[in-house]
Amino acid sequence: MAVTLATGALLTLVGLMAGLLLFWRLWFLRDPERVISERGIVSPADGRVLEVREVELPGSAAKGAGRFNFTGLGKRALMVSIFMSPLDVHVNRAPIAGTVERISYRKGAFHPAHSPAALENESNEVIIRDGHLTVGVVQIAGVLARRIRCFVNVGQRVEKGQRIGLINLGSRACLLLPPDAHVLVTAGQRVLAGTSIIAEMGHG
Repeated sequence: MAVTLATGALLTLVGLMAGLLLFWRLWFLRDPERVISERGIVSPADGRVLEVREVELPGSAAKGAGRFNFTGLGKRALMVSIFMSPLDVHVNRAPIAGTVERISYRKGAFHPAHSPAALENESNEVIIRDGHLTVGVVQIAGVLARRIRCFVNVGQRVEKGQRIGLINLGSRACLLLPPDAHVLVTAGQRVLAGTSIIAEMGHG
């Protein structure tokens, strides 16, 4: 009788763990459809805006900024950093329609994604050009997110809002914009990939 009860308890525990694992996969790997905004440059990620600031590219003496390989904007760019928590959707989307001009992966550290030091973390940069407009999406790993996936290839045409990658367990995504872009978001604001308008060029 005791053996039967112990076996039943063990099976219940195994079933519970399997159920939790299935829930984890379904929740953390969810990928909802989005209505893509026709206006402006859209967010590449779900999450909270950490900061909006100007950075020098490449080779900047500023901590972290010099790690970026991005050269499409010359020496300066506006950087919008978005923190993706483990509860956010982890899929990254193209902020504009255009051609993937370059993909650049870099090894690095695994600092907490919300800290300034995260710019030194492992990262993957996807550069997209559409005529005279070039933007960069930098996928940045964190403490838990140690697997960056990229869904696109150099030379590939992508549409605005198209899925271009994923960072397991969330982390950080940076959008690099021309220095004359008109940024419409501020630190602390929540944004959704493909839906939220991050910036406009000219009159939008």
